[in-house]
Amino acid sequence: MDSFKEIVVWKGESVYKLELNGECPENVEWMVREAVNYARDQAELRFPFPRIIVCWSGSGPERFLKSKVNPSVSKSDDSHGNFFTDEFGLSTFMTTLKKYAVNDN
Repeated sequence: MDSFKEIVVWKGESVYKLELNGECPENVEWMVREAVNYARDQAELRFPFPRIIVCWSGSGPERFLKSKVNPSVSKSDDSHGNFFTDEFGLSTFMTTLKKYAVNDN
């Protein structure tokens, strides 16, 4: 995922387990390495330099990815392992926009 402040390279749970056990096939290692290299190449072209975050399923930095991909999840709905974010979802935006467009205030 590429946003203004962060470039996130996410490894799925299966890839992470393979790396952890030392059983990662050469082509998967190459794929992950190339994704990180691509992220570095993209970051070098920008100012300000974005953070490069490499994470996997269940890791702490995964919140950067989840907060951008699924911003509609609120603090009270963390049953799916989602994280609270300052961003809000499209439905919340549209509801608020309609409310202010209809009111005279």
